[in-house]
Amino acid sequence: DDARKADELRTAQQQAAEDARRKAEADKRALEKAEADKHAREKADAEKAEAARQAREATAAAQRQAAEDARKSAAEERYRRAEEVTRQKNAEEERLRLAEAEQQKRIEQRRLEAEAARQRSADDARQRLAGIEKNQAAAEAAKREAEARAAAATRQEAELQKKEQAAQAEKAAVRPLVKKVEAAATAPEVTPRGAKAPRATDTRIAEGSGETGPVDLPAATKKANSSLRTATASSATPAASKRQAGKAAATTVAAPAVAACRRAGRRILTPGTYVVDVGDTLSEIVERHYGGISRLDRVARLNRSRVRDPDVIRPCQRIWLP
Repeated sequence: DDARKADELRTAQQQAAEDARRKAEADKRALEKAEADKHAREKADAEKAEAARQAREATAAAQRQAAEDARKSAAEERYRRAEEVTRQKNAEEERLRLAEAEQQKRIEQRRLEAEAARQRSADDARQRLAGIEKNQAAAEAAKREAEARAAAATRQEAELQKKEQAAQAEKAAVRPLVKKVEAAATAPEVTPRGAKAPRATDTRIAEGSGETGPVDLPAATKKANSSLRTATASSATPAASKRQAGKAAATTVAAPAVAACRRAGRRILTPGTYVVDVGDTLSEIVERHYGGISRLDRVARLNRSRVRDPDVIRPCQRIWLP
């Protein structure tokens, strides 16, 4: 029994020692856990404090940035307003300067106009005085000129009568030669082999001309006409000179083609074709049918295919009058 009790006591002691060890270990673990929890809480508190500090610093930085941005915006706004005020001031100064310049310009213009008006008045007065003097001198000169013109008219009339008589005599002297030319023109002509055919006559007849056939000179009579050119031109000159007195742009007849053509020199109803007579000029033809020479250029253009030089036309040539 004693041994059993001793064993039981020893077992009980061992069990108590084990329980004490386990309790000590549990207490140690609890203490370590508490210590760990304390460290964890302290770390968490430290992290929270750091986060709070960072948040406060971020907030402060944001506030500082906002304040800086506000300051910059305010400065920019002040600068913009100052620029706007400066621009408006400059614009107002420019407007005032332009207005003053315009005012000065108007004043100067009125001064110049007044000066010009005074100058015109002075010029008018001088011109009126000069005109009076000129009229007096012109009246005296006109009186002298009228006397001289009367004497010259008398002399000119006598000279024109002499020239007319000479022209009629020369024209009568040319008629026999012209008849020979007409006979040569109507005679048949043999064209040698290899020679060029004579120029075809212009057979176009305009409405209102009254013509029924060609009136241009055939090629066969050209050689014959060359012998009459000087004589007929000289006979036509006095009569043409009388008709051309006081006219501009007078044209001359180069040389007669034949002495007389059907309806040559007869006035026609325009539009139509006029047949050139000996001594005719293009300006005389135009003036005879239109009462003036204002249409001379137009007639020359319309007849460019027939009349290469408006100053040179031929008897029996047809001129289209529009």
